[in-house]
Amino acid sequence: MIPADPSAGMAVEVPKEERKLAFLSAAEAAKLLQHCSVDIRPAIALMLFAGIRVEEIYRQNAGKGEDVLRWEDVDFAHEAVYVRSDVAKTRVARTLRKLPPNLWKWLPMSGEKKGPICTVRLRERLEAARKAAGLTKWAKSILRHTFASHHVAAYGNLSATALLMRHEGNVELLNRRYREGVHITEEDGQRFFQLAPDVPKPESNRHAA
Repeated sequence: MIPADPSAGMAVEVPKEERKLAFLSAAEAAKLLQHCSVDIRPAIALMLFAGIRVEEIYRQNAGKGEDVLRWEDVDFAHEAVYVRSDVAKTRVARTLRKLPPNLWKWLPMSGEKKGPICTVRLRERLEAARKAAGLTKWAKSILRHTFASHHVAAYGNLSATALLMRHEGNVELLNRRYREGVHITEEDGQRFFQLAPDVPKPESNRHAA
């Protein structure tokens, strides 16, 4: 006789399929930047092109901004961003170097600004910009995921992306989530990191006849 299966009748837990990662395309990111108010544009640029978390840039109860990213943390001379330990979500300080060149085109061309990067309600302004841009695809940390997905595609260096994201030692997670989990070509990634503000062309001088 075949012994009865002791697992018969027991509920079998089926692994849940990992949710599809939400991210913006280069065209969608451009729309968001075009429709956001000027006072949050640097914050959005830092999230899109440096992978900074929204809560590292704005917290409603941050007081005088002592635990949010400040202009003093942005090193224009060396093109680096210092995320202090009291700012970082993990409470571990990190310095972001070798950031995509287009980031600096979205930030003020001067290191003289002082105080918090964002002084208005960022989440509310961001939601208004999303609606104005007609973006229906949205999820938590979508701008950070957008950065990581395009950075992996554009530069093809998981270790470099992991360093900026502070995911060192877990490169396999980045590979599964941002390389295998999304479909972004190298050209798409490069196009994303070429996004820059439109520089108005000077009007040609008109000479009197």
